[in-house]
Amino acid sequence: MSVQAQQQAPARPPSGRYIRAYLTVWGLLAAGGLTYLASLAWQMELRSPPPQQIVDAERGLRVANQALAEVGGVRSSVNEMRKDLGRVKETLDQREAQERPAPAIIFGVEEVAHQPTA
Repeated sequence: MSVQAQQQAPARPPSGRYIRAYLTVWGLLAAGGLTYLASLAWQMELRSPPPQQIVDAERGLRVANQALAEVGGVRSSVNEMRKDLGRVKETLDQREAQERPAPAIIFGVEEVAHQPTA
């Protein structure tokens, strides 16, 4: 009967000491984690640049405007180069068109010269 009584007996809830120890350990771990995070934040604060090195907004805008102006100049130069390349291509196409008939004429003369005379 004692074996059956032990099997049917409800599980005993954990003791109060176990719960206190469990909560104490987790409380200490949380306190240690918070201390670690606070020390990291303090170190990051020490590494922040002094106020003199922070770039002011007006200077940043001037630099950005200057960069945009330079980009505009480069863009206009590229457009001029495209126009020049277009002109060079047109010139080469015209020269090629002028030089094409010469080989055709020579080929035609050769054909006429090699035809048997009747």
